[in-house]
Amino acid sequence: TLDLLHGRLPEGPDLVAWPEDDRQIAAVFEHARATGATLVPYGAGSGVCGGARGRPGTVVLDLKRLDRIGPLDETTR
Repeated sequence: TLDLLHGRLPEGPDLVAWPEDDRQIAAVFEHARATGATLVPYGAGSGVCGGARGRPGTVVLDLKRLDRIGPLDETTR
């Protein structure tokens, strides 16, 4: 927001992913590993401090579409 206020276009991540299941999460991890990108998790927060925004060389993993919890392992939780 401050960049925009001062007339600067902020740099963004290389990719933003919205996975919906564990298979898609695995694919995002594999992409990041193959390209050397840093993963930046983004939950439900506003990201007002800019930490979840990502920058060049990052992949933002937006978790909002993960809307359920699967079976739990009762031994390890």
